[in-house]
Amino acid sequence: MTDGLATANNNGHDHDLELGGLDQALGFHLRTAQQYVAREFAARFEHLDLSPVQYSALVLIENNPGRRQADLAAVLGVRQPNLVVRIDDLVNRGLVSRSADPLDRRANSLRLTAAGKKFMTQVRKAHEQHTDSLRNVLGQQDYEKVVEILSKLSGL
Repeated sequence: MTDGLATANNNGHDHDLELGGLDQALGFHLRTAQQYVAREFAARFEHLDLSPVQYSALVLIENNPGRRQADLAAVLGVRQPNLVVRIDDLVNRGLVSRSADPLDRRANSLRLTAAGKKFMTQVRKAHEQHTDSLRNVLGQQDYEKVVEILSKLSGL
């Protein structure tokens, strides 16, 4: 896209579109890359019925048993009420247990259930396939560089 033109396919018709500088805009590329990664994620995780937020929550719960929902929401960058709905689904599926935090009964701590621990084997396999697919597109070195750069932007 170095000439600032893009070809869009709309109902089988090709149209050249002047991008007006979008081809040099970081946000534009982040958004289109995110859409690609989201489609790839959906393809790899569809059989597990997991959203990206649920996947991330499961990984965090597995690696930080007993942590509060609010801690997960902060790391994931989602509002706590939005996370609660996604955690409710994981609880209802028997993958996560929620209990009152011993230090603050108003808060809930989360842990994987035995079924959740077993489920994580499938989750890790799907994530490995997802990551391998992205590495195949970018190459190992560029994949690592993109992760490094995006980590800087996200503050992680």
